[in-house]
Amino acid sequence: MFLLVWSRKKEPNNLSDHWIACDDYMSALEHYQTLLEDSEVYSASICTPLTSTEAHFVEDDLHE
Repeated sequence: MFLLVWSRKKEPNNLSDHWIACDDYMSALEHYQTLLEDSEVYSASICTPLTSTEAHFVEDDLHE
């Protein structure tokens, strides 16, 4: 699982935060590349959960 998170400019000093969950890296990368073309996107990142209340979102090898 990968999270794509981004901030969008609403006004000069006002950002709105957004996120989507993607099943695989390639899907996250496709969405990410689309966001890079959007002039209203201030920042964007692809992340993976390290700790979560949803245990199936965290890779087992991170806790070994």
